Amino acid sequence: MLPVNVTDWNIGEPNNSIRDEDCVDIAPTTGKWADILCDRQSKFICEKNIYN
Repeated sequence: MLPVNVTDWNIGEPNNSIRDEDCVDIAPTTGKWADILCDRQSKFICEKNIYN
C-alpha cells in the first residue's frame, strides 16, 4: 500500500478515540478529515495516479 499524498486532518485528528478507527470522514462544511470506524456506510473517494 502506498502512502496518501494529500491530507487535511482536523485539529486533534487522527486520534483513534474509539480504537480501530481506520477510515476517514470528510466534514461537509469544512472539508477537514476525522478518523472513524469502518463499519459506517458512506460515499467514498479513491486516489489514483494517472501518470506512469
